[in-house]
Amino acid sequence: MAYCPSPAQLLLILGSRVIDFMDEAGGYRVSSFELALPEVREILSAQPAKDGSYDSTRFFGPRAVTIAGSIVPSPNHSRGFALDQLMAFCDPSARPVLYYQVDGDQPQRTIGLRAAALSAPYTNATVSAFTVSWKAPDPLSYATSQTRATIPAGGQLTVTPGGNFRAWPTFHIRGPCTNPVVSVTSAPTGKFAMVYTTLAAGEYVDAAMDTHTVIKNDGSNQYNLVDQTQTTWPALAAAANTVTFTPATSGSGSGVDLIWRDSWL
Repeated sequence: MAYCPSPAQLLLILGSRVIDFMDEAGGYRVSSFELALPEVREILSAQPAKDGSYDSTRFFGPRAVTIAGSIVPSPNHSRGFALDQLMAFCDPSARPVLYYQVDGDQPQRTIGLRAAALSAPYTNATVSAFTVSWKAPDPLSYATSQTRATIPAGGQLTVTPGGNFRAWPTFHIRGPCTNPVVSVTSAPTGKFAMVYTTLAAGEYVDAAMDTHTVIKNDGSNQYNLVDQTQTTWPALAAAANTVTFTPATSGSGSGVDLIWRDSWL
């Protein structure tokens, strides 16, 4: 049973361990939840003949995620027991996952964490104020389910991710086709292209735009077949994206599935 309607969900999971911060029986009473703006990963170089810098900054670094409140005794266990449960999520080698909804009309989101700090001083006989912080190495939050859209060979489709930040798709390219090319033709433009590539009927490659991996269905690495003169490893903008699939040749059943998770800053 939730003791408070907001946040609508704060669920921390590490393997078989689960803490539901919004369950009254857990002994946690959350007073604040914050996803700080991620660190900006600056790339600067001095302009030698004038003031200022050349700024090619494009990406974020990690972000801080903080939950604060009080730990209180519950009908099921003591304050000390609840604190011990929380400590298990503060192992710096562990990678817990937080599932959250600030408001009930928002989709459930998930973000991966690494422990940063915990404070829970003993200053009261029954209640301890606590603040626990993690760093999220990947600063984005993601939908818990994937979205898939299909484009036949020679076809075009407009897709609009549901988040508020760029989403990195995987292109699941199916044969029969040769030299497949997937293009994002609306801003921001981008392309993924392969050369000297033949996919027979029933064969496919999975090209992940975020990790720059290209794996065939037999497990072989196809990165050496990526046309580096054309490929920009495009993301999908948080807006309408027009995507085309134009292999050099194709047969019945050929196409590309765009697979992504909506993402939020």
